[in-house]
Amino acid sequence: MIPASSELSITLFRSVFLPRALAIFRVLRIFRALPITRTVQATFVVVGILFFTGAGSNVLAGATTPSAGTLIIEAEGVRHSFLIELAATPSTRSSGLMYRRQLAEHTGMLFDFVKTQQVTMWMKNTYLPLDMIFIDETGRIANIEQRTIPHSLKHIRSQGSVRAVLEINGGLAASLGIKPGDKVLHKIFAAAD
Repeated sequence: MIPASSELSITLFRSVFLPRALAIFRVLRIFRALPITRTVQATFVVVGILFFTGAGSNVLAGATTPSAGTLIIEAEGVRHSFLIELAATPSTRSSGLMYRRQLAEHTGMLFDFVKTQQVTMWMKNTYLPLDMIFIDETGRIANIEQRTIPHSLKHIRSQGSVRAVLEINGGLAASLGIKPGDKVLHKIFAAAD
């Protein structure tokens, strides 16, 4: 059963935003106790908020925060819906899901490489086992690397040229029956239809 989009929003809030908010709160408590001026405290708080929300790297790179959207995979006549973040800039693609400790079941990150090319990924600084779904320019799944090993520096390559890679929780593709040849529906593949 596919969670309703409101359930996906709640799940994303619990797995991504709540842990970051708690980390910010802990930093605020620490800085209130330090013997430094309020101006210095305020500077550290702003930098801390940018760092913990992930906005800092995007602000420094001149990009906006990764956008969320919905992606659908049609597998064996069933439509599986995912709430995704879109990694469409070099900075968002290079950081990806690094340092994340949790990923809700029907969420993921879609890496858009804009043009079709051979793609190589790795798991450096990634704490979660992931399924990497390599998708061609028409929205067809080219290949899937299942249950990648956290922190591995092994190169994971697409089998041929692809437009995008979808990262979801490790083992989820197999449990949903997602396989090469299945169709992925998302706006970046709209022109290919």
